[in-house]
Order: sequence, then structure tokens, then C-alpha cells
Amino acid sequence: MSKIVISRPHNLSVEEGRKVLKGFAEELTKKYGGNYNETPDGLNFKGPGIEGQVTLDQRVVEIKAKLGLLMGPLKGVIEQQINEKLEEVLKSRG
Repeated sequence: MSKIVISRPHNLSVEEGRKVLKGFAEELTKKYGGNYNETPDGLNFKGPGIEGQVTLDQRVVEIKAKLGLLMGPLKGVIEQQINEKLEEVLKSRG
């Protein structure tokens, strides 16, 4: 099972960060399927061939994802897409 770990600093308040994460999750689930649920420190997500969590503290957003067997060969592409989208949403709000 392949894993992806992405960590990014941010300058958002925790409340604003949660709004950004929710919008990020909603956009990804519409595009790729699956679902998510909010947690006290972020959210958990699960979709076809991928599952993981996003955590948010006062300075860092961290994404940890596990890829299923069929998604493993696409790790580089998936990681790049997540990085690009995360960078985009953090820049638009920060």
C-alpha cells in the first residue's frame, strides 16, 4: 500500500482553515467520488482506492493518504494533483 504525506505551513485562523479544508474536500469528492467527515482537528476522507485524513493546527496543514493496490502506480500523479490544489487554496486564502 502506497502512502502520501504532505505538510504545508499556512497563515489562516483555525476557523478559516476549517472552511478552506471543507471546500477542498467537497471539491475533491465531487471530482473523484467518495466522502468525508469532519473531525475536531480536520477531516477524514475515503474514496475509490484512497483514504486518509487531513489535520489542521494553527500553523500547518497535513495530509496523510493511503492508496489502494490499483492506485499505487498513480502515486506521483495523485500526489502532484493534491499538492497543486492545496497550494492553490492556501494562496487564495492566505
